[in-house]
Amino acid sequence: MLARLRWALKKWIRHLWVRVTFIAMLGVTSALVAPLLAPFVPADVAWKMGAQSVGQILTILASSLLTIAIFSLSALISSYNAATSSTTPRITTLLRQDSSAQNALGTFVGGFLFSLAGIIGIGAGLYDDSGILVLFVVTLMVVGWLVTIFLKWIYMLPRLGRVEESIVLITATAKQAMESRYHSPLLGGRAADGTVKGRYEVKANRSGYIAAIDMATLESSAQEMDSPIFLAVAPGSWTFAGSTLLSVDVLPDEQINSRLRQSFIVEPFRTHEQDPRYGLVVLAEIGMKALSPGVNDPGTAIQVLTMQEQVLAIWARRHLEKMPEPKYTHVFLPPLNSDDLFEDAFSGITHYGAGDFSVMLRLQKVLLALYQQGDVTFRQAARQRSTMALKRCGKTDLLEEERERIEAVAAQMQHF
Repeated sequence: MLARLRWALKKWIRHLWVRVTFIAMLGVTSALVAPLLAPFVPADVAWKMGAQSVGQILTILASSLLTIAIFSLSALISSYNAATSSTTPRITTLLRQDSSAQNALGTFVGGFLFSLAGIIGIGAGLYDDSGILVLFVVTLMVVGWLVTIFLKWIYMLPRLGRVEESIVLITATAKQAMESRYHSPLLGGRAADGTVKGRYEVKANRSGYIAAIDMATLESSAQEMDSPIFLAVAPGSWTFAGSTLLSVDVLPDEQINSRLRQSFIVEPFRTHEQDPRYGLVVLAEIGMKALSPGVNDPGTAIQVLTMQEQVLAIWARRHLEKMPEPKYTHVFLPPLNSDDLFEDAFSGITHYGAGDFSVMLRLQKVLLALYQQGDVTFRQAARQRSTMALKRCGKTDLLEEERERIEAVAAQMQHF
């Protein structure tokens, strides 16, 4: 199944060691390819360009890059620990997939191995004068690349693990997932009303989160069975062995049943690709941790609320666009629910920040902004969350004047 293979490949290449290994192999290959290019270079040119100093350059690179690589790896580990303690453990998945850090570490390791291979080649007499010149040119190119990556790394290093950078990272990821769902709100299928379902159910064979759904395989299976497929789960849903994944009107044979089950990619943890709600959950966790008594940082919670408004505003515009024609006409799945989106984003912060005037005031302003942008169901969800927040504020020690200011913002929803 192509979708499952693509998912496995995407997951595999995001590992740090994969990119480091690839760049390291590229560095070694660059050093070993020099003798192959030597016949194309006049022998006397090497002496004229001073290429004989390449050995000294490679020695300097080898001794310094190993130290830089070890330091960079330590800095990455420290940033992961800092981000986990200051934000949420869920952020480390994105940090480990950060291409900038992986490129930096991979370049340093690759440059070290390139230098090492070059030094060994020179000592073994692998290069003649023309080969030395080719190695010299390649070394200059590697040095230029290393300097560029090193300057970028210096710029990025002080920001690793900081709360602000973590919020920016998760917000960008959540926006990307929401934009993807915005353009394909039903993953190319049709909307299910929640009441219609088939007579025969396909059960999950293991527990986990639905990371992605192979809609193309489901469509081809539905056409083969000549039956619509009604999904009981969506990306981000937690399922367990024996729970219903989908239902059909025709009893599927063993082969089709297995194919239907394998159309659901199940992972131990939630992922962002097809699950725009997960980004809201992680942002909310950062806000809740900032409001804990041990941290007491309402400013971070306010920043989180602002970012959540930006993410939800993408979905709020959905009603202004015409629903795209379904690509998979035989597959029906539950649409995103506005109540679920608002609950993921605001329920935790409302609970922990009910007694903080600045947080509750910003919450009502964010809900008001979203209320003005969405459709009827979106507005109902915003108003319901606003009402619940006001009830929680009423049970705290906020001053009467503070409650009145918060209520005044919430009351503006009645004028739109």
